[in-house]
Order: sequence, then structure tokens, then C-alpha cells
Amino acid sequence: MQSLSLCTIIAVNQKYCDNGVDIQAFDICDTEIGYRELDITPADALMDSIQAAICICSRGKSNEDDFPCYLRGTRDISQHIYVQGFSMERAALMAPQVIYLASCLLAGSAYTRVNDPQPYQKEKLIQPDMLIMKSLRRGSSIGYAYLVKADRLLTDYRK
Repeated sequence: MQSLSLCTIIAVNQKYCDNGVDIQAFDICDTEIGYRELDITPADALMDSIQAAICICSRGKSNEDDFPCYLRGTRDISQHIYVQGFSMERAALMAPQVIYLASCLLAGSAYTRVNDPQPYQKEKLIQPDMLIMKSLRRGSSIGYAYLVKADRLLTDYRK
């Protein structure tokens, strides 16, 4: 659900902003952590979001034990979402943007939209947890472009 909300916010902002979305000032993580009274850092929460999105995007090839929960949750919540045809397939297509958004928040970078995915198609993924999604290059060029952008941010962040 949070992924859908974030993707909707990004889409609306990109419609009205030529330069993408400046997310550096969003206090998303601190708010969510405070609401849930968790003993974790914002970086922990963002990494958890990235791992969840990787699981969804890879359709359970990563964190396979968690996938049935995400699948069940997507089915349960699809009845309450006013987006036509929300499904695990749609969630999987949104996941690369969520991974990129969370990576931007971790790295303190501005979110910029991919207008032309072609330049990213020759790029290779570096991070081990991202490699599982390399087949996206053939299936969704725009999704792969966002994965490449996230991969570069995570590579710099993890150094």
C-alpha cells in the first residue's frame, strides 16, 4: 500500500514538475517509525522497504519466505484501492521506482524521472541483491532504468 501511495505521489508531482521530485525534505521514515514505535533507524526502515520491493519485483526469488505474505496482502488490499486492476503484477512493475525512491532517501539525492530508458539498457547491476532482477532489462526497460539508478546510489551508500 505504501508503495502504491509513493508511486502515486511521484506520478502526480512529475506531471507538474519538469525536474522530477525533490524528496530530500520528506520525513517519511521518522514519521512511520514514530507511529509504529519501532526501535530502528530511518536507514533500517528504508533498507527494509528496499528488500520488500526487491522481493515483490523478483516475485519471491529474493526473501522467498516473505513473498506469500506480500502476495496475500496485495490480494487483501486490492479490494480497497481505487486503482483499476491493482495486483501483484502491478505492484511488481511499481517496485523499481520504490527501490529507487528509497535509495534516494538513503543517499540524500533528489528523485529524477527516467525520460529515456535506452541509455540504461547497457548498464549492468552491481549490488548482489539487485542482480536477481537483471531479467527486468528485457521485460520492462523503464523498470530496469530505475533499478540501475538505485543500484548506483546503493553502491555509493554502502561504501
